This record gives sequence, C-alpha cells and structure tokens, in this order.
Amino acid sequence: MSTTTLTPGSTTGAVRGPGVWCLAAGIIGGVQPALLLAWPDQVYAAADSNHAALVQNLYGPPVLLIGISLVVAGTTQLRQDASAFAGARWLPAAILALGIYVFFPLTPAITGSFTAGRLGIGGWMLLFAVFGYGLTQLEEVRPSDVRRP
Repeated sequence: MSTTTLTPGSTTGAVRGPGVWCLAAGIIGGVQPALLLAWPDQVYAAADSNHAALVQNLYGPPVLLIGISLVVAGTTQLRQDASAFAGARWLPAAILALGIYVFFPLTPAITGSFTAGRLGIGGWMLLFAVFGYGLTQLEEVRPSDVRRP
C-alpha cells in the first residue's frame, strides 16, 4: 500500500536561511510605521507634519527588503526541480513576479501621484492574491517522486 504526502518545497540551506530572515525582517519592519501611526497622540496629526513624514519614510526600507527577498526566493525556486514542492507549478514564477514588481511598477508608482501610488499598491496586492491562490493548489507528491540533489 502506497501512501502519498504533501511535501513543502526545499531550497538550499545557503539561500533559505538568510532569505527567510530577510523576508521576516522586512515584514516586521513594515509593521513599525503602522504602529507609529496608531500612537494615540499622533492619530490626528497633519499630513504634512514631521511625524507623518517619518511614518511615510519608514515604509520604504522594509518594502525594498521584501522585494529583494522575493526575487531571491523566486529565482531559487525556479532553478530547482518543479516536483520538489507542493503547490501550483507556476508558483515560483509568481514569487519572482512579486519581487520584481516592487522595483519596476511599485516604486515609480508610489513616488508619483497619490492615485498612481494607490494603483501600484493595488496591483501588488493582486499579485499577492495570485500567490495565495497558488498556495491553495496543493498537489500530491509521492516521496519517491521527489528527486533530491
């Protein structure tokens, strides 16, 4: 009797460790400006105040860190055998697209007008929705089918 299991992707340890920590640091860093914005004394601060400028500038580095991490993760996954991970076959390309999107459409959009920035962020969120859909497409992978390096 053969059993099948769902196996997550395996990346090389040299990239996975720093990549995961870099992505986690970016996500945690992105929470900090939101916490500063929610500080009770500053909730009603003017949009042109020093506090508002600080919050706006603190969003940049974490987003760039997330973009770099996603480019590294997507490139690493594309270079591996597609049968080594569960999920949609196109998931590594979606991860890479999320990372590249940060540097080309998103960054110029948020430095432009208010409307362009919101449209850029909305496009990035749509890509995250595609990524989430890919995560839900788990495929059964037999341990004997997975080629290990």
